[in-house]
Amino acid sequence: MEPKIHLSSKEIGLADEFIKTNQIGRFALFHTGARRILKKWPLDRVVRIMKWIHQDYGYDCVLVGDAFDAKDAEEIQSQLDFKLHIAAGKINLLGSLQIQIISLHSTHHGRRSKRKN
Repeated sequence: MEPKIHLSSKEIGLADEFIKTNQIGRFALFHTGARRILKKWPLDRVVRIMKWIHQDYGYDCVLVGDAFDAKDAEEIQSQLDFKLHIAAGKINLLGSLQIQIISLHSTHHGRRSKRKN
């Protein structure tokens, strides 16, 4: 028996709408949160990786998580010279997974990478 993740049509719709509304192409999901401060990754490191992925590969960056994680968005955005797409606090974790699934489906059906050569 294989494990399955069941998403409601509402969750699927929210994720799909988020991608379309924000005109997100290929992207990387980032989750900065941890309930214990010692487990939380420093935001300056998250910012460095976001810049690298965006500049070298042309990926959009999407911040996921709950409302607690969304608090990091303003600090991160202030250090970026491109738009950070914020799903944290708006779409639950399963919806975030759906975003990734939609992206993988789109990647394998005609969308091209914006990777710089």
